[in-house]
Amino acid sequence: MNLYIYSDESGVLDNKGKYFVYSGFIFIGDQQLQQALIMYGSIEKSVKKQLSIPKNQELKGISFNAQNKYRIIKILKRFKDFHKFSIYIEQDKIRKKEIFKNQKNRRRFLDYLYKFIIKSAILDLTQKTKLNLKEVQQIFINVDNQSIKTSGWYDLKSSIVKEFTKGMYNYEYDIQWDAIFPNLNPNNIHLQYCNSKHHLLIRLSDLLANSVNFSLKNNKNIFEILKENFIVVDYTKKYPK
Repeated sequence: MNLYIYSDESGVLDNKGKYFVYSGFIFIGDQQLQQALIMYGSIEKSVKKQLSIPKNQELKGISFNAQNKYRIIKILKRFKDFHKFSIYIEQDKIRKKEIFKNQKNRRRFLDYLYKFIIKSAILDLTQKTKLNLKEVQQIFINVDNQSIKTSGWYDLKSSIVKEFTKGMYNYEYDIQWDAIFPNLNPNNIHLQYCNSKHHLLIRLSDLLANSVNFSLKNNKNIFEILKENFIVVDYTKKYPK
């Protein structure tokens, strides 16, 4: 069995914006992945026609004005049977300002956040489904394309592989995180940065991340509306340091 993870972000981690969000989906096995692709391909085509968006133009969160945001919620509600995840940060509540000191610090923190939420989402999935982690043969992680150097890609991938297969110790919080895939071949964990123009489920993840960010800024309770199969983490509340 394979796991497929698709994700996108909303906001910029720069200590100026209000929120930063990572959101995405986890699909269990090829059949569930294909089902989601067919579903969203059909939905996207229909919505673009309704909004008079050209066929060659991407449908993303910014395609919807405030009055049309409800359309995104209607789309996302149709994916209630698929596992969703989101982690967000209220930037002015981050006390460790050295995170914003330079690009390297920001990238390291973003990578940490990303690892944290996809691991939390996988563990949440085992509690809500019959997923047996010992049966997972490969993990395909697909992230929206970012302007980072190759070393940044390597750092994130190697860090995910290490934490998933060997476990890691967090000195700051004195926490030992055990490996969740101790028997998985490290070569079977794949990380790909994707151009959303060519990946339907990255665009679907964009809609989720954009909706979460919009909801937080406008006091809309999207988490209650989309609560089925949805794990949400408020990082600044969970780790206020």
